[in-house]
Amino acid sequence: HMLAQDGFEQWSPDPSLLPPQAPAGASMDELLSAVPRAGGIAWLAFGNSGATEMLLNWVHHVIALRKGHAMVVACYDDGLFVHLRRLRVPAYNYSGALPPVHFRGTPFLFHRMGFLKAMTIKEVLLSGRHVLVSDSDVAWAKDPTAELAAFAAAGASIAPSTDCLDAAADADKTPRGASPFMCGHSPGNTAGAVFNTGVIFLAASNSTVAFCE
Repeated sequence: HMLAQDGFEQWSPDPSLLPPQAPAGASMDELLSAVPRAGGIAWLAFGNSGATEMLLNWVHHVIALRKGHAMVVACYDDGLFVHLRRLRVPAYNYSGALPPVHFRGTPFLFHRMGFLKAMTIKEVLLSGRHVLVSDSDVAWAKDPTAELAAFAAAGASIAPSTDCLDAAADADKTPRGASPFMCGHSPGNTAGAVFNTGVIFLAASNSTVAFCE
């Protein structure tokens, strides 16, 4: 339905914008064979059948940025895995990890999803690639890989998003004791600050692997 709102009633990706389809039991390394191990950035999303519509919207936007060769979706149930395989979307088989229902409103399933997310990120990092992780409800409008590569080259290991909605306050890292709501990421700030793992970049390193563990 989300894609239908944009005029894509029977949407399927253009196979020429995707890598050759890997076997159903392919490893993460095999699924990301088109992404260089040294400095390459993999685009990762994850979910189960309850998030199929949002994940297809995610896939559509990533492909529109010509990043179809670098993306992979971790599938936590068989229904999603089969559906994405039919569309030739690179899909990592983690089926059986979650039931085929939307997990956001069920605390123990949501917590399990968080554990699975960390383990999936670890699989990408162990392949030697950096990873840009985003939730299924993210729609990428621009390609951030040049900025993320610069972060990694400067020595950054993790770059999370935040819940701060004030762009100027978020960019201002001068020491100060107060800030707008949820924007307390500056030195000396005692206001609230929340990192949001809905969009997070991790550079491949032993420290980020350990962080996921």
